[in-house]
Amino acid sequence: MPGCQDHVFFVNLTEWAFVPAPKSLMKLPHRFTAFALAAAALGMTGLAQQPPPTFSGRWQGTIKVPGQDVVVIVNLAKSPKGEWMGSFSMPELGATDIPLDKLAVAQTKVHFLLASMPGNPSFDGSLGPDGREMSGTFSTAQSKSPLTLKRIGEAQIKPPTPNTPLSKDFEGTWHATLDPGDTQIRLLVKLTRAADGTASGTVVSVDQANREVPLTSIQQKDRSLDFEIRSIAVRFHGTLNNAANAIAGAWEQMSRTAPVTFHRGAFPPNSPLSKAFEGTWQASLDTGEAYKVLLALKLTRAADGTSAGLISNAYQAGKDAPVTNITIKDKSLQLAVQSLAATYSGTLNDAGTEIAGTWHQLGTAIPLTFKRTTPAEKKP
Repeated sequence: MPGCQDHVFFVNLTEWAFVPAPKSLMKLPHRFTAFALAAAALGMTGLAQQPPPTFSGRWQGTIKVPGQDVVVIVNLAKSPKGEWMGSFSMPELGATDIPLDKLAVAQTKVHFLLASMPGNPSFDGSLGPDGREMSGTFSTAQSKSPLTLKRIGEAQIKPPTPNTPLSKDFEGTWHATLDPGDTQIRLLVKLTRAADGTASGTVVSVDQANREVPLTSIQQKDRSLDFEIRSIAVRFHGTLNNAANAIAGAWEQMSRTAPVTFHRGAFPPNSPLSKAFEGTWQASLDTGEAYKVLLALKLTRAADGTSAGLISNAYQAGKDAPVTNITIKDKSLQLAVQSLAATYSGTLNDAGTEIAGTWHQLGTAIPLTFKRTTPAEKKP
């Protein structure tokens, strides 16, 4: 047990077999003597056989991420059916009780995957001979790091709440723009029904290369909907309107809460491009850390009249990134650059020569003004 010294008892059975029994013992009745010898042998056997080390327990270690060391906690235990189950937590980042995927335990080896986390992290480890540590490799799509976990107590697994049945009113794709105050994030929630009628779903971050994350648990009751995403510390509670085309609610992530309304269907296609926005624009993106980029934005019209666009670093020819989700209404412009995990929203001035707005990227908002480099086509 943790904190106790292990005692190993050695018995030389060969020498013991030839040691004459004490006279006091020889005077005892034959049946009692046989019983005493058997009991002594059984006692010695019980002391010599220590229970084998087990993975079951609560384990803690530290992994290195850019800029900091992060504490991780792994819980492993067997279910009442005898099947291994477990959870993974990074309390400092708000990600707790994430269920383990593809958990496999074989003798002194363990493997698990975290399919709902960015990079699909996995762990392959071995249990130490005393059962107090397991060491191995924590791998992501970009890197591999050593990870040693020490036993700190009994397993504390909090399984997700089972998914409830999902009604047809909630089934399908829903879109929303989350605005927590420093950036705009476009989200898609996809809700489906499994063969038994229970809910299943994912959330898609449109402006982060359409990254898709499974919902950990989903509960629906009448017109209310609740779901959580443990890997990114998200909870949502919303209510379906009477027309069954919008779910208005609150998006909670770590210590922040923002109102959000999901509308039925995917995001609409790019808006038609007006002549006022058509052409090439340039802007100097200043991050404030002696790093400036001269952006070139080119907006054109597709065959059906809708907007199309490319953006590039004017100093690096041939590295154009497609612009998507272009929305134009009167003098306002919104667009996304998925490969850069960036969005931009701005307003055209009366002269039609500048678009002043804000560039959002990786949680940072930067003022940005595009200036026209090609003359606008004169109205007839």
